Amino acid sequence: MAITLDPREPSGYAARASVYHKAGQHDLAIADYAKAIALDPERADWYHERGKIHQELGRYDAAITDYTKALKLELEGDEVYFARGEAFYKKGNLAKAKADLNNCLQDSVDTQLIGKARALLAQIQEQSP
Repeated sequence: MAITLDPREPSGYAARASVYHKAGQHDLAIADYAKAIALDPERADWYHERGKIHQELGRYDAAITDYTKALKLELEGDEVYFARGEAFYKKGNLAKAKADLNNCLQDSVDTQLIGKARALLAQIQEQSP
């Protein structure tokens, strides 16, 4: 793997992190994304991927932090807005969840993502006083 050839190459860590994630080895995946990010902190996709793992583990604050960094680095963020909105929703911050889901709807042309955002917005609407 690329890490053995050049431990200063961040894409090797990111590739291995993806494999770890798919294998359910979440902590190893997070550690490798952290190494990749340390070597190349301008890759929005790595923050997004690490955020997804944090979110799967119920670590919503860490996920939100990673998603926020990804949005700062990336111009198009429909998937990231959705993911962060979902994390805010799971934390109970309905106002921030609603704002992110609306941003997702403004940015997205993905019909599946639009449907998921609308469904979650409907749930928020039902829970709002």
